[in-house]
Amino acid sequence: INSVDLVRVAVPLPSKSEQRQIADYLDAQTAKIDALIGKQERLIETLVERRQAVIDGYFRPSASTRATRLRNLLASKPTYGVLVPAYVDDEDAVPFIRVGDLPGLESATPSARISETQSNEYSRTRIVGGEVLLGVVGRMGQVTVAPERLKGANVARAVGVMRCSDVATS
Repeated sequence: INSVDLVRVAVPLPSKSEQRQIADYLDAQTAKIDALIGKQERLIETLVERRQAVIDGYFRPSASTRATRLRNLLASKPTYGVLVPAYVDDEDAVPFIRVGDLPGLESATPSARISETQSNEYSRTRIVGGEVLLGVVGRMGQVTVAPERLKGANVARAVGVMRCSDVATS
């Protein structure tokens, strides 16, 4: 389009009063949106405070609690899993728990499996259920309790296994 053609194009222009109505409408809608954002921010602040209050309630010392070192709650030193797993594609093979399996472990079964021979070679990495499993490489900090239904499964080297003593569970 050249400038001669562009000058001939008719551009509809609302009247000043119609422009004022549009601007007033947009201002009103923007004010409503700002108010909703403010409400959401206050709700988030309240939820954060409530969450912290719940956490504080669980972990605040009371007359019946006493501080102890984690090592005093463990039945043995933490162990780590199989160094170099040789995966097998056999439904009857031993389930193998990797660090990525930890978040959903209470309801899901690990998809990876290792042979019975390798499981026996790394028998110290087998779980019985009830151990604390902790991601120690990559996804550090992910933690879950080993479900008893996975008794006999092995863990990967990126998973720390902490077996609690009877004192810890009483």
